[in-house]
Amino acid sequence: MEFTVTVSSTLGTDGKKVKISDIIGKSTTIAGNYDENSFSLKKGEASVELTKETNLKFGTDSTTGKPCFEISDLAALEAGESYTLTYHYKLNDADTWPVGEIGNTASAIYEGKKDPVPASWSKRYSGSLIEKSGNYDTVNRKMRWRIKINNVGPSDLNGYTVKDTLKYTGATIVGGTDGIKVKYGGSGDNWDSINKMVSSKGTVTITKNEAGQETGFTYTFPAGSTEKYYLIEYYTTVPDDIQDNELLKNDAEIDKDDKKQDGTTGSGKVVRQGWAAVKSKVDRDLKNGATDNQKIARWNATAKSPESASSITLCDRFFDPVNSSGQTPSGAEDTHYALLGELDRDLKNGIRVFRVGDTYTQGLTMDQAKNRGIETEIIYYSSVDQTEANEVDNTTENKDAKIRSFKITVKEGGVILATSYARSV
Repeated sequence: MEFTVTVSSTLGTDGKKVKISDIIGKSTTIAGNYDENSFSLKKGEASVELTKETNLKFGTDSTTGKPCFEISDLAALEAGESYTLTYHYKLNDADTWPVGEIGNTASAIYEGKKDPVPASWSKRYSGSLIEKSGNYDTVNRKMRWRIKINNVGPSDLNGYTVKDTLKYTGATIVGGTDGIKVKYGGSGDNWDSINKMVSSKGTVTITKNEAGQETGFTYTFPAGSTEKYYLIEYYTTVPDDIQDNELLKNDAEIDKDDKKQDGTTGSGKVVRQGWAAVKSKVDRDLKNGATDNQKIARWNATAKSPESASSITLCDRFFDPVNSSGQTPSGAEDTHYALLGELDRDLKNGIRVFRVGDTYTQGLTMDQAKNRGIETEIIYYSSVDQTEANEVDNTTENKDAKIRSFKITVKEGGVILATSYARSV
């Protein structure tokens, strides 16, 4: 680990010599010692010679038993001048990722000054260099796996290799080596929205067993991999014999020079899409309509169907408003409606169909769905009773007809149907 200590003075040290001290923190559990040959000191841009046992002395603190050093007899600082000291703290076990805490306190003082000026630093290493998680993507019907590397030092991960192992046979990595994406980020980043792809991707190799089945992959970091966090993301197919709600597991480890640094097991449950319907109001408050006594409400509606279904129908009804007693006030009957022309426009602009394998991550519009052979149909009704007698033809002449309910049918299973629209009260 490399440390940098800067000693500066705004007003100068009044011609008095300077001393720099350092001690490894009492709570440090990651054993190590100063690399005595790594010390470099500069005054401004000029190098300052350090000689062990003369102006640079190493020792062990008598109270804590921790390593310490002292640099003395340094020339006085003028106003605005500074010393910059760099040195290395070498871990006793430098071949494995550190686990525990490390800290130290540097201090500076000049002759005649009573109390030194201290500066402390510490960091805790959890040891979780690598994490892994998985989840089932109900739209694409694939397992998404994520491997997170916590390079909290940070260090250059050049030469570190991530080994990923699929623990269920028959799966393939979607997209092969190109399907393995590597992102980087900082603390608190949302990996679902972040799109910081590494500029130089490392070496990716797909591993296979003797039967030619894919068993995982390896990824080796290139030089300059010094970001604090990396995310390796990829998708795998789900074999047909995997049951619904079955928990799938994958192993991942990170090695350096063929020596394991850390390892973990990630898991994700295959939860295939079932029947579901959700409706929500876009805005909390009603909006003013075209007339003084008219209010407008905007709504979102989403419906899902399982993969085994052949179609899905979303039904929506505009019931009469009720008061706090649950009763419809006198005169409020048939006042909750939408005009056919406006509703038809909203629905056709707002409908999105999400299905397996589509590159349209924002969903298919009705026209896009039609071009892909997905038939959609909207039927409007003048009543909440959706009978054939209450159907309203979608014509220009009927654009001002009051619609009390509708239904949308998508003639394909395993899809998500979403839409938004407005209606009047």
